[in-house]
Amino acid sequence: MQLETERLRLRPWCEEDAEALYKYASDPDVGPITGWPAHKSVEESLEVIRNVLSVPQTYAIVLKETGEVIGDIGIMTGSDSNLELDKDEAELGFWLGKPYWGRGLMPEAVRETERHCFEALGMKKLWCGYFDGNLKSKRTQEKCDFVYSRTDENYFCKPMNEYRTLHIFSLSYQRWNALNSIRKDLFEMQDESYREFSSKLTPNIRKETVIGVRTPALRAYAKKLAGTENAKLLLESLPHRYYEENNLHGFLIETEKDYDKCIRELDRFLPYVDNWSTCDLMSPRAFEKNKDRLIENIKLWISGGGTYSVRFGIEMLMKHFLGVEFRPEYLSLVSAVRSDEYYINMMIAWFFATALAKQYEAALPFLLEKRLSPWVHNKTIQKAVESNRIPKETKEYLKTLKIKETKNER
Repeated sequence: MQLETERLRLRPWCEEDAEALYKYASDPDVGPITGWPAHKSVEESLEVIRNVLSVPQTYAIVLKETGEVIGDIGIMTGSDSNLELDKDEAELGFWLGKPYWGRGLMPEAVRETERHCFEALGMKKLWCGYFDGNLKSKRTQEKCDFVYSRTDENYFCKPMNEYRTLHIFSLSYQRWNALNSIRKDLFEMQDESYREFSSKLTPNIRKETVIGVRTPALRAYAKKLAGTENAKLLLESLPHRYYEENNLHGFLIETEKDYDKCIRELDRFLPYVDNWSTCDLMSPRAFEKNKDRLIENIKLWISGGGTYSVRFGIEMLMKHFLGVEFRPEYLSLVSAVRSDEYYINMMIAWFFATALAKQYEAALPFLLEKRLSPWVHNKTIQKAVESNRIPKETKEYLKTLKIKETKNER
């Protein structure tokens, strides 16, 4: 049995692989963190092939380009696993030679192995784990749609003869099938020209994660998907593989009418948001009728969140609290934010430019008293001057308030 991906071939181990196995298994950064001692000789690697790796559903990972063996991936089913699983469940174990880390090769191998488990072996659920400190394995599992299940604080690692903390993740057939179905739909809506456009607008995300689905089509798809089991499974699956999956996630949150549930979903999602576009597209329906509760959540997002939690909080304050619900202290709340993050500072400038259009008398002192950082101060004026909501004479006056930035303040 052999499995293939675009760049890899997964095939049974053979004794001729001993030297290749030793080349990477002797690295102390590879084996011990995965749960087995580094190999000390080619002879030891040969014995491991004969006694450990020469079993069904254990594969050498071969790089097609060179034909070199660069790692291992194995499927342990039912009682043969380390986790005492049912007969229709399997555990995956894998490792990759250090020179090949960071190329997306391990997720590529794991995804093909998932397909094989579910489609060919008829598995209902897959399990995977990583020991404390092995963050590369954690990221691989997350990229391959595994979700956190539990932690064993006192797991006995037999090969290392020691107790460790093991974090266990799982992937059900239902989740795997649902996410593949959604991705199939997204790729059917792909527009290559829009993919190029989107990639340029969000330079901090990798182009290969962008499918290229136009926003109206994606929003319509979210409305169709909302309330289904597939939507539920998508919302539970974080982080996402594609930019459009993140946007779809945001649109699904928008459709949630229950305020408490909406906030719970946002608090789960915002730490995984990685670009301004996904952050800014969300405008939940539930906020309109819950302004008194929303302001407290906004304060929490602004004061204690990551980059896009802060940005989202400021944007919601701008959208919902610069009109009839306005209070001067909201300006102070935003002006107190100090950050080196470009996307936070841009949102602060956008907020104050909007405040100049809607609450001019309250906002102007923040420029006159130079209560914003120099860069944000000048960017606020720039955005205000570009606004159609501010009179021409006011724009001319605002231009006179620009301040000189030092090199370190730009």
